[in-house]
Amino acid sequence: GVQFERPFPVMTFAEAMRDYGSDKPDLRYGLKLRDATGLFTEGGFPPFVEAAGRGENVVGLRVPGGSGYSRKVIDELSAIVRPLGVFGLVWVKIGDEGITSSAKKDIAGDFAEKLAGHFGAERGDIILLASGPTLKVQTALGRVRQQVAQAEGMIPEGQFVALWVTEFPLFDVDEETGAIVPMHHPFTGILPEDASLLETEPMKVRGRLYDLVINDQEIASGSVRIFDPNLQARVLEAIGIGDEEAEKRFGFFLEALKFGTPPHCGIAFGFDRMVMQLCNTDSITDVIAFPKTTAASCLMTGAPSAVDEKALSELGLCLVDSAAADEGEDS
Repeated sequence: GVQFERPFPVMTFAEAMRDYGSDKPDLRYGLKLRDATGLFTEGGFPPFVEAAGRGENVVGLRVPGGSGYSRKVIDELSAIVRPLGVFGLVWVKIGDEGITSSAKKDIAGDFAEKLAGHFGAERGDIILLASGPTLKVQTALGRVRQQVAQAEGMIPEGQFVALWVTEFPLFDVDEETGAIVPMHHPFTGILPEDASLLETEPMKVRGRLYDLVINDQEIASGSVRIFDPNLQARVLEAIGIGDEEAEKRFGFFLEALKFGTPPHCGIAFGFDRMVMQLCNTDSITDVIAFPKTTAASCLMTGAPSAVDEKALSELGLCLVDSAAADEGEDS
């Protein structure tokens, strides 16, 4: 009984992060983010000026009618962004008696007026600002956006809005190790125009990925797969996987490529997430049977498979032979 407006809108990953701070943006309400880096390239709040000089971004969120937010409310919103690697929030209030800011003298006078104009802020609004690496600060402000919308009752009940998100980055960076890792999976195709960047600027390579989003949930995810063995080798090399490890981890797929696999793509629906939304519950365990088999195994891929030593070390675990353990032997 749910009706959708069609065709579904299409948004690139970069657009979704820029405007909503999420790769699964909820379009049931407004509250768009806005980049303000350019305003701080020559002056203003020193930490923001320094961030802009490092190539980071200053991002803000205008909350209509938020000038009455207490210090307690703003501190609670700041507490959301800190665990995400962002220092905190700077606020700018457009009140009846003028513009005030937690940055005091640094965001005042003509500069404050210019900032308010940049965000289209009106009397009674508040602007919340933060700085940091692009995706990190966008994600942080995206979480603030979600919290504000929930607290202010901006999210309409019983409404479902769908969109496609495309052109995800092919790679991400592991924050702990600094290693390049796949954002989706290592068999994802790349946009042809980005192929030349694979060895020189891998973080700029966009994958042929697409997600279907309904409200704030990823309902389906898919990609155009790699079908060229040479390109597959280049991608695996970019994430530090050599031939021997590749055969051990992905042998069943690599074997298929040798037989001339045709161009192909796929998508997998999270039908259980759709049911979860229709049932108006926040927990997927309310609507799904888990595990899928009594042995908690996947019959197609053979998962769970052997765990590599690096992963075990990171988790502080070791493998113990169950038979030897039963006999009281060391292993």
